[in-house]
Amino acid sequence: MLKPRDKILVYQWRTLSQRIEAVFDFLRQCRRAWFLSVAVLFLPVCVVLTSSAFFHLVRVRRQETPYEWFDDFFGWGNGPSALVYGGVALVGVWAVFIHVYSLLAAYEHNDFCLDGISVRKLWPYIKANLLPTLVPTAVTVVAILLVVNAFNAFVVFLMLVIAIPLSLFAPVYMIERCGFMRAMAKAINLGFSSWMSLAFSIVMIVLIGGLMLLSVNVPWMLARVFLDTFSFNGQEWGYVMLLRFVSLLLTIVGYLSCYMVGAMVALLCVYHYGYMAEMRGDNAVYGKTIDDFDKL
Repeated sequence: MLKPRDKILVYQWRTLSQRIEAVFDFLRQCRRAWFLSVAVLFLPVCVVLTSSAFFHLVRVRRQETPYEWFDDFFGWGNGPSALVYGGVALVGVWAVFIHVYSLLAAYEHNDFCLDGISVRKLWPYIKANLLPTLVPTAVTVVAILLVVNAFNAFVVFLMLVIAIPLSLFAPVYMIERCGFMRAMAKAINLGFSSWMSLAFSIVMIVLIGGLMLLSVNVPWMLARVFLDTFSFNGQEWGYVMLLRFVSLLLTIVGYLSCYMVGAMVALLCVYHYGYMAEMRGDNAVYGKTIDDFDKL
């Protein structure tokens, strides 16, 4: 375990367990900046997704909604509403990369310390990463769609084999600031040469994050079971309204937890990339080093 003031470097030789530990050490050292960035980037997306889910449930239970325009625009289902819901969810994926690389840039630039940082000080790093993160976001979305839309188990396995190395595209592209093809080639090279350790570490982070999700989903499921089991004949009791409100809050927290797990995986990929680059002695591109990363 690192001391609170120890520097968490990107380019550093680490064992598999140390790479996972580095993720949580970063969260511990930068927890204030982490949650400030979460509030700015993820919270609006999660509120919209929760509103969409809520109005979908209203439509299912009552076959109508008092706000048809809202349900048509944000609701689930076929046609434009599903497209908008998916689009908002993809904005959340974009926010994951903005969140991670903005914090890393701020961490490097502020002498490896983000104590007392405010949203105002963090905003320039967020703004600087808005456009560059579009490319890794597109690559990640394509990889996810390929895995999700695979038509049989063999194709799913094949897509996973390819998608795991592609998780290193974002750190190569964002940190080295190289071209698309060069970043893709290097990500595939580093990814396939360490496929097992990268896949295992990602699975471990997802499992740890799954425990976070479970702690949120259990009370949410209990609330939903209660609301779906008992009928109140259209007359909402005070405690039922309170339970619905708590259920909405838990849904927001659930979406936040999902995106935070994604951010932890993205951060893990950064440290895995740094480990592989350091092990190969390939931590400089075009005569530049990690010192240039603070210029993001």
